[in-house]
Amino acid sequence: MASSALSLGSEWLRPMFEAVGLPKLTDHWHLVVLSTLACVVVDKLSATVSPLLFPKSFRRMKPFQQANWHIHVVSMVHCLFAIYFCIPLINHPRLTYDTMYGYWPYFSDGVAITLGYRPFLNAYGPIFLMFEMSTPFLNIHWFMDKLGLTGSVYQMVNGVLLLVAFFLSRLVFGIYWAGYFYLDVYHNWHRIPTYLALMYVIGNISLNLLNMYWFTKMITAVQSRFTPTTKKVA
Repeated sequence: MASSALSLGSEWLRPMFEAVGLPKLTDHWHLVVLSTLACVVVDKLSATVSPLLFPKSFRRMKPFQQANWHIHVVSMVHCLFAIYFCIPLINHPRLTYDTMYGYWPYFSDGVAITLGYRPFLNAYGPIFLMFEMSTPFLNIHWFMDKLGLTGSVYQMVNGVLLLVAFFLSRLVFGIYWAGYFYLDVYHNWHRIPTYLALMYVIGNISLNLLNMYWFTKMITAVQSRFTPTTKKVA
């Protein structure tokens, strides 16, 4: 209710947002602010609770490592929300009726939390946000390193899950939908500014190539934690 009230009382801000080319932000700015505050609250809660839950590990950490821990906690909460929010919206008719410029306030409320402001390619938003499926396992892998569980059976199981989630969500699911995305942009080329089409297509291709590169690096990183080091005999 409070969120709706803030949105309804935002018309006086519309000229300002329109002046910078973000007219739809009038209806969603409050969620940008509230989600930012929520991230700050999660960070502060982690700073209070985590040292109590893991006192030995935190005593070994330097201040910047402790700050990095809290950042990973915020990342975990954020990615879990994104996954939960986006799965039911994949191929939702309220978005796919116009894959280029379709606008649905409910979805845009969620996108505002990930700092998206323009009603462009919203149908592909929940699809490519599924890349976050691998993030929980990546964060857990990082946490285990800091908790002294490097090389443990728990980290091995999580490492396998991380590689599977990354491969399926980014390399299989992501590239599959990227093909549809490229065709969709091609068939709607006349409706899209050329610079915008090129920016999104080139950006998506670059991200897919990076995902392939990161996957090879992740395999190497996971293997290194479970491959015994051999000492040279003098």
